[in-house]
Amino acid sequence: MICACDGDYPAGLRELENAPAALYVAGGLERFLDLISRDAVAVVGARRASEYGLQVARSLARGITRAGLTVASGMATGIDSAGHVGALETGDATVAVLPAGADHPYPPGKRALYRRITARGAAVSELPPSTPARRWMFPARNRIIAALSAAVIVVEAGERSGALVTAKCARELGRAVGAVPGRVTSPLAAGPNHLIAQGALLVRGAQDVLELLFGDGAGAAVSDDREALSPEDQRLVQAIGEGLDTIGALVRAGLAPDEALASLSALELTGYVRRATGGRYELLP
Repeated sequence: MICACDGDYPAGLRELENAPAALYVAGGLERFLDLISRDAVAVVGARRASEYGLQVARSLARGITRAGLTVASGMATGIDSAGHVGALETGDATVAVLPAGADHPYPPGKRALYRRITARGAAVSELPPSTPARRWMFPARNRIIAALSAAVIVVEAGERSGALVTAKCARELGRAVGAVPGRVTSPLAAGPNHLIAQGALLVRGAQDVLELLFGDGAGAAVSDDREALSPEDQRLVQAIGEGLDTIGALVRAGLAPDEALASLSALELTGYVRRATGGRYELLP
Protein backbone atom coordinates (compact mmCIF):
# COMPACT_ATOMS: atom_id res chain seq x y z
CA MET A 1 0.00 0.00 0.00
CA ILE A 2 1.06 3.57 -0.64
CA CYS A 3 -0.72 6.41 1.13
CA ALA A 4 -1.48 9.84 -0.33
CA CYS A 5 0.70 11.33 2.42
CA ASP A 6 3.73 9.45 1.03
CA GLY A 7 6.12 11.56 -1.03
CA ASP A 8 6.29 8.78 -3.66
CA TYR A 9 2.52 8.75 -4.17
CA PRO A 10 1.91 9.17 -7.96
CA ALA A 11 1.75 12.87 -8.77
CA GLY A 12 -0.93 12.34 -11.41
CA LEU A 13 -3.37 11.04 -8.82
CA ARG A 14 -2.98 14.20 -6.74
CA GLU A 15 -4.65 16.12 -9.57
CA LEU A 16 -7.94 14.34 -8.92
CA GLU A 17 -10.47 16.19 -6.77
CA ASN A 18 -11.28 12.87 -5.10
CA ALA A 19 -7.83 11.35 -5.15
CA PRO A 20 -7.55 7.89 -3.54
CA ALA A 21 -6.45 8.08 0.08
CA ALA A 22 -4.29 5.05 -0.61
CA LEU A 23 -3.39 2.76 -3.46
CA TYR A 24 -3.01 -1.00 -3.02
CA VAL A 25 -0.48 -2.66 -5.30
CA ALA A 26 -0.02 -6.29 -6.32
CA GLY A 27 3.23 -7.16 -8.06
CA GLY A 28 5.61 -4.84 -6.23
CA LEU A 29 5.30 -1.20 -5.16
CA GLU A 30 8.74 -0.12 -6.40
CA ARG A 31 8.08 -1.74 -9.76
CA PHE A 32 4.74 0.06 -10.06
CA LEU A 33 6.27 3.43 -9.18
CA ASP A 34 9.03 2.89 -11.72
CA LEU A 35 6.54 2.03 -14.47
CA ILE A 36 4.39 5.07 -13.71
CA SER A 37 7.44 7.34 -13.61
CA ARG A 38 7.68 6.76 -17.37
CA ASP A 39 4.99 8.33 -19.53
CA ALA A 40 2.06 5.91 -19.35
CA VAL A 41 -0.44 5.50 -22.17
CA ALA A 42 -3.87 4.04 -21.48
CA VAL A 43 -5.19 1.71 -24.20
CA VAL A 44 -8.90 1.25 -23.54
CA GLY A 45 -12.09 0.25 -25.30
CA ALA A 46 -15.03 -2.08 -25.69
CA ARG A 47 -15.42 -5.38 -23.92
CA ARG A 48 -17.16 -6.99 -26.89
CA ALA A 49 -14.55 -5.87 -29.37
CA SER A 50 -14.09 -7.02 -32.94
CA GLU A 51 -11.15 -9.17 -33.97
CA TYR A 52 -9.81 -6.15 -35.82
CA GLY A 53 -10.04 -4.00 -32.69
CA LEU A 54 -8.22 -6.61 -30.62
CA GLN A 55 -5.42 -6.81 -33.18
CA VAL A 56 -5.11 -3.03 -33.31
CA ALA A 57 -4.96 -2.78 -29.51
CA ARG A 58 -2.21 -5.40 -29.31
CA SER A 59 -0.19 -3.81 -32.11
CA LEU A 60 -0.59 -0.35 -30.61
CA ALA A 61 0.49 -1.55 -27.17
CA ARG A 62 3.54 -3.31 -28.59
CA GLY A 63 4.69 -0.13 -30.31
CA ILE A 64 4.06 2.03 -27.24
CA THR A 65 5.98 -0.36 -25.00
CA ARG A 66 8.91 -0.68 -27.41
CA ALA A 67 9.16 3.12 -27.39
CA GLY A 68 9.93 2.94 -23.66
CA LEU A 69 6.49 3.98 -22.41
CA THR A 70 4.16 2.08 -20.08
CA VAL A 71 0.81 0.70 -21.18
CA ALA A 72 -1.96 1.01 -18.59
CA SER A 73 -5.51 -0.31 -18.79
CA GLY A 74 -8.29 -1.91 -16.79
CA MET A 75 -7.78 -5.64 -17.60
CA ALA A 76 -11.41 -5.89 -18.75
CA THR A 77 -12.31 -8.44 -21.41
CA GLY A 78 -11.77 -7.07 -24.92
CA ILE A 79 -9.63 -4.06 -25.80
CA ASP A 80 -8.22 -3.54 -22.28
CA SER A 81 -6.89 -7.10 -22.03
CA ALA A 82 -5.59 -6.99 -25.60
CA GLY A 83 -3.58 -3.89 -24.71
CA HIS A 84 -2.01 -5.66 -21.74
CA VAL A 85 -1.22 -8.72 -23.86
CA GLY A 86 0.44 -6.58 -26.54
CA ALA A 87 2.68 -4.94 -23.94
CA LEU A 88 3.62 -8.30 -22.44
CA GLU A 89 4.45 -9.70 -25.89
CA THR A 90 7.45 -7.36 -25.99
CA GLY A 91 8.83 -8.93 -22.82
CA ASP A 92 8.13 -5.74 -20.87
CA ALA A 93 5.61 -4.87 -18.16
CA THR A 94 2.19 -3.24 -17.95
CA VAL A 95 -0.08 -1.77 -15.25
CA ALA A 96 -3.66 -2.92 -14.65
CA VAL A 97 -6.04 -0.74 -12.64
CA LEU A 98 -8.73 -2.98 -11.12
CA PRO A 99 -12.26 -2.02 -10.01
CA ALA A 100 -12.12 -4.28 -6.93
CA GLY A 101 -9.31 -5.40 -4.63
CA ALA A 102 -5.92 -5.70 -6.32
CA ASP A 103 -5.21 -9.07 -4.70
CA HIS A 104 -7.66 -10.93 -6.95
CA PRO A 105 -8.15 -10.79 -10.74
CA TYR A 106 -11.23 -9.09 -12.14
CA PRO A 107 -12.84 -10.39 -14.20
CA PRO A 108 -12.10 -13.84 -12.68
CA GLY A 109 -11.73 -15.29 -16.17
CA LYS A 110 -8.53 -13.26 -16.60
CA ARG A 111 -6.59 -15.13 -13.90
CA ALA A 112 -3.82 -16.17 -16.28
CA LEU A 113 -3.41 -12.62 -17.58
CA TYR A 114 -3.42 -11.26 -14.01
CA ARG A 115 -0.56 -13.60 -13.10
CA ARG A 116 1.44 -12.46 -16.12
CA ILE A 117 0.82 -8.79 -15.31
CA THR A 118 1.79 -9.06 -11.64
CA ALA A 119 4.86 -11.18 -12.47
CA ARG A 120 6.35 -8.34 -14.55
CA GLY A 121 4.29 -5.26 -13.79
CA ALA A 122 1.57 -4.38 -11.31
CA ALA A 123 -2.15 -4.52 -10.61
CA VAL A 124 -3.47 -1.64 -8.50
CA SER A 125 -6.68 -0.52 -6.83
CA GLU A 126 -7.86 2.17 -4.44
CA LEU A 127 -9.86 -0.46 -2.56
CA PRO A 128 -8.52 -2.75 0.20
CA PRO A 129 -7.69 -6.39 -0.54
CA SER A 130 -10.59 -8.82 -1.02
CA THR A 131 -13.09 -6.05 -1.80
CA PRO A 132 -15.69 -7.49 -4.23
CA ALA A 133 -16.61 -5.59 -7.39
CA ARG A 134 -19.66 -3.32 -7.37
CA ARG A 135 -21.14 -1.33 -10.27
CA TRP A 136 -20.02 2.09 -8.98
CA MET A 137 -16.41 0.93 -8.82
CA PHE A 138 -15.96 0.81 -12.61
CA PRO A 139 -16.30 4.52 -13.43
CA ALA A 140 -14.30 5.25 -10.26
CA ARG A 141 -11.54 2.99 -11.57
CA ASN A 142 -11.56 4.78 -14.91
CA ARG A 143 -10.61 8.12 -13.36
CA ILE A 144 -7.51 6.46 -11.89
CA ILE A 145 -6.49 5.09 -15.30
CA ALA A 146 -6.80 8.60 -16.74
CA ALA A 147 -4.89 10.24 -13.89
CA LEU A 148 -1.98 7.79 -14.08
CA SER A 149 -1.63 8.27 -17.84
CA ALA A 150 -0.13 10.96 -20.04
CA ALA A 151 -2.54 9.99 -22.83
CA VAL A 152 -5.68 7.90 -23.25
CA ILE A 153 -6.26 6.07 -26.55
CA VAL A 154 -9.72 4.63 -27.29
CA VAL A 155 -9.59 1.78 -29.81
CA GLU A 156 -13.22 0.65 -30.09
CA ALA A 157 -16.19 1.81 -28.01
CA GLY A 158 -19.95 2.09 -28.24
CA GLU A 159 -21.81 5.29 -27.45
CA ARG A 160 -22.10 4.40 -23.75
CA SER A 161 -18.78 2.65 -23.25
CA GLY A 162 -16.84 3.10 -20.03
CA ALA A 163 -13.84 3.93 -22.23
CA LEU A 164 -15.52 7.25 -23.01
CA VAL A 165 -15.70 7.94 -19.27
CA THR A 166 -11.94 7.43 -19.14
CA ALA A 167 -11.47 9.79 -22.10
CA LYS A 168 -13.71 12.41 -20.45
CA CYS A 169 -11.71 12.21 -17.21
CA ALA A 170 -8.49 12.53 -19.21
CA ARG A 171 -9.68 15.70 -20.90
CA GLU A 172 -10.77 17.20 -17.60
CA LEU A 173 -7.27 16.52 -16.25
CA GLY A 174 -5.61 18.03 -19.31
CA ARG A 175 -4.35 14.70 -20.61
CA ALA A 176 -3.99 13.96 -24.32
CA VAL A 177 -6.79 11.92 -25.92
CA GLY A 178 -6.57 9.89 -29.11
CA ALA A 179 -8.89 7.46 -30.88
CA VAL A 180 -8.63 4.81 -33.57
CA PRO A 181 -11.14 5.56 -36.36
CA GLY A 182 -13.60 2.95 -37.57
CA ARG A 183 -16.35 2.39 -40.10
CA VAL A 184 -19.17 4.86 -39.73
CA THR A 185 -21.66 1.97 -39.92
CA SER A 186 -20.11 0.08 -37.00
CA PRO A 187 -21.51 0.63 -33.47
CA LEU A 188 -18.03 -0.08 -32.11
CA ALA A 189 -16.70 2.92 -34.05
CA ALA A 190 -19.29 5.35 -32.65
CA GLY A 191 -17.21 6.25 -29.60
CA PRO A 192 -13.82 6.78 -31.28
CA ASN A 193 -15.33 8.61 -34.26
CA HIS A 194 -17.23 10.93 -31.90
CA LEU A 195 -14.02 11.67 -29.98
CA ILE A 196 -12.19 12.47 -33.22
CA ALA A 197 -15.01 14.81 -34.25
CA GLN A 198 -14.54 16.56 -30.88
CA GLY A 199 -10.84 17.07 -31.51
CA ALA A 200 -9.17 13.86 -30.32
CA LEU A 201 -6.09 12.81 -32.28
CA LEU A 202 -6.77 10.27 -35.02
CA VAL A 203 -4.50 7.35 -34.12
CA ARG A 204 -3.24 5.01 -36.84
CA GLY A 205 -0.41 3.49 -34.86
CA ALA A 206 2.15 3.98 -32.11
CA GLN A 207 3.95 6.71 -34.08
CA ASP A 208 0.87 8.92 -33.84
CA VAL A 209 0.86 8.41 -30.06
CA LEU A 210 4.52 9.42 -29.78
CA GLU A 211 3.88 12.57 -31.80
CA LEU A 212 0.81 13.33 -29.69
CA LEU A 213 2.96 13.28 -26.56
CA PHE A 214 6.29 14.61 -27.82
CA GLY A 215 5.47 16.53 -30.99
CA ASP A 216 6.49 16.09 -34.62
CA GLY A 217 9.89 14.56 -35.02
CA ALA A 218 9.49 12.16 -32.10
CA GLY A 219 11.60 9.03 -32.42
CA ALA A 220 10.20 6.42 -34.78
CA ALA A 221 8.03 3.76 -33.14
CA VAL A 222 8.91 0.13 -33.80
CA SER A 223 5.77 -1.97 -33.62
CA ASP A 224 6.32 -4.45 -36.43
CA ASP A 225 8.77 -7.30 -35.93
CA ARG A 226 7.39 -9.38 -38.78
CA GLU A 227 9.54 -10.49 -41.69
CA ALA A 228 9.98 -7.89 -44.42
CA LEU A 229 7.74 -8.40 -47.44
CA SER A 230 9.00 -9.08 -50.93
CA PRO A 231 7.82 -6.64 -53.64
CA GLU A 232 5.36 -9.29 -54.87
CA ASP A 233 3.89 -9.80 -51.40
CA GLN A 234 3.68 -6.04 -50.88
CA ARG A 235 1.55 -5.78 -54.01
CA LEU A 236 -0.65 -8.62 -52.76
CA VAL A 237 -1.13 -6.95 -49.38
CA GLN A 238 -1.99 -3.69 -51.13
CA ALA A 239 -4.54 -5.50 -53.32
CA ILE A 240 -6.23 -7.04 -50.27
CA GLY A 241 -6.34 -3.63 -48.62
CA GLU A 242 -8.04 -2.25 -51.74
CA GLY A 243 -10.82 -4.82 -51.52
CA LEU A 244 -9.47 -7.72 -53.57
CA ASP A 245 -9.82 -9.92 -50.51
CA THR A 246 -10.86 -13.30 -51.97
CA ILE A 247 -9.05 -15.84 -54.11
CA GLY A 248 -11.54 -15.18 -56.90
CA ALA A 249 -10.97 -11.43 -56.81
CA LEU A 250 -7.20 -11.88 -56.88
CA VAL A 251 -7.42 -14.32 -59.80
CA ARG A 252 -9.63 -11.91 -61.73
CA ALA A 253 -7.00 -9.24 -61.09
CA GLY A 254 -4.44 -11.41 -62.89
CA LEU A 255 -2.90 -13.62 -60.18
CA ALA A 256 -2.66 -17.36 -60.89
CA PRO A 257 -4.80 -19.47 -58.48
CA ASP A 258 -1.91 -21.59 -57.20
CA GLU A 259 0.28 -18.50 -56.80
CA ALA A 260 -2.48 -16.69 -54.86
CA LEU A 261 -2.98 -19.63 -52.50
CA ALA A 262 0.75 -20.04 -51.85
CA SER A 263 1.27 -16.31 -51.24
CA LEU A 264 -1.74 -16.02 -48.92
CA SER A 265 -0.59 -19.04 -46.91
CA ALA A 266 2.84 -17.45 -46.48
CA LEU A 267 1.29 -14.13 -45.43
CA GLU A 268 -0.85 -15.96 -42.85
CA LEU A 269 2.20 -17.66 -41.37
CA THR A 270 4.10 -14.38 -41.10
CA GLY A 271 1.12 -12.59 -39.49
CA TYR A 272 0.16 -10.18 -42.24
CA VAL A 273 -3.29 -11.57 -43.05
CA ARG A 274 -5.93 -13.80 -41.49
CA ARG A 275 -8.80 -15.76 -42.94
CA ALA A 276 -12.19 -14.23 -42.26
CA THR A 277 -15.71 -15.46 -42.87
CA GLY A 278 -16.97 -15.99 -46.39
CA GLY A 279 -13.59 -16.98 -47.78
CA ARG A 280 -12.22 -13.48 -47.37
CA TYR A 281 -8.83 -12.37 -46.12
CA GLU A 282 -8.19 -9.47 -43.75
CA LEU A 283 -5.03 -7.50 -43.17
CA LEU A 284 -3.60 -7.57 -39.65
CA PRO A 285 -2.25 -4.31 -38.18
